[in-house]
Amino acid sequence: MQRATITLCLALLGSAACTSATDATDKDVVDTDTDADSDTVDSDTTDTTDTDTVADTDTDTDTDTDAGFTVSFTNARYKVDSLEILPATRGIDLDNDGTEDNAIAGLIAAISALGLPGDFTLAGINSNIDELILEERAIVLLEARYDSTTEALVVDVVQGERHEDLSLWTLPEFYDASGDAIEQLHGGFTAADYYETGPDSLTIPLQFYPDEPLIQISSPHALSEGTISTSSIDPGFIGAAIPTAVIMDDIVTPLVLSFYGPGTTADGFINLARLAVNGAADLQVGGQPAVSGAFRFTAHQSDWSVTPQPIP
Repeated sequence: MQRATITLCLALLGSAACTSATDATDKDVVDTDTDADSDTVDSDTTDTTDTDTVADTDTDTDTDTDAGFTVSFTNARYKVDSLEILPATRGIDLDNDGTEDNAIAGLIAAISALGLPGDFTLAGINSNIDELILEERAIVLLEARYDSTTEALVVDVVQGERHEDLSLWTLPEFYDASGDAIEQLHGGFTAADYYETGPDSLTIPLQFYPDEPLIQISSPHALSEGTISTSSIDPGFIGAAIPTAVIMDDIVTPLVLSFYGPGTTADGFINLARLAVNGAADLQVGGQPAVSGAFRFTAHQSDWSVTPQPIP
C-alpha cells in the first residue's frame, strides 16, 4: 500500500506481521482518483461532464473535496475487533522514502531463533493478540470526526472497559484535563471512503503470552489509513516506529526476566536480544533508532460512552 503522504491495544511482539499493503485489494481502496478528470469542485453544479463527483445541490451533507471526490462521512465511534502484525512482505512507508517499512516481523523471527520459551512466532503472537481483543482484556475505542470545511479528519484513540451492565466506557487516563483524547491521529481523505492520518504518537496495547501482563507500547511516530464508513473501518492499517529502547525495556527484558529470573542466563539472553533489536532498527525518530512495525485491524460501530473527568 503505497501512501501518497505519510501518514489500537496489541500484544506487539506477540502478533503476526501483516502482509504488504500493496496487494491488489488494498491498492484498490488506496486509489486517489488519478484519472484525467479536471473538473473544478463546486464551480458548476450543473456540469454534465463531471463523472467523478456526485452532483452537489448543496442540500445534503456530502462534501466535494479539492481533490475532486465526494466525502459523505461526518463522524462515528468504533470498537476495534481484530488486530494482527503484518508479515514482512507487507508494510507502510513510515519515512516517505517510497518503500514499505515493517522490520518487526523479521525481529520476531530473530528473537524466536534465540530460544525464548513458548510460541514466539508471528502466528503465535497474533494468536495471543486475537485472544487479547476477543476476550476484551484490551479494549481499543476510536472516534473519528470529519470537518468538511477544513477537510480535516481527527481520530481519537483511547482504551476502555466494560461495566457490569455490559456498557462500554472509556478509561479516564486516556483524556487530558480539558476532556480531549491525549492521543489523536490527524489527516484527511484521499478517496471518498479512504483516510490517511499521521504521523502522530500512538499507544498500542500488546500481550505476547496469555499469562503475562498487558504491555503498552508507545510509538512517537505512527500512521494509520484504511477504508472507513459510519459502520466500520475495514480494513485499517497502522504503521508505527517503535524505539529500540522501548522494545528492550518494555518487551524483551521483562519477558526474559519472567522466564529466567535475574542471573547470568537472563543477562546472556538479553545481550543477544539487544544485538538483534539494534540490528533490526531501520528508522530514526527524534535522533533515536527505531524498528518499524505494520499492523492490520478492523473496527465496527460501537455505542460507547466517555467517562466524566473527575472534578479537580
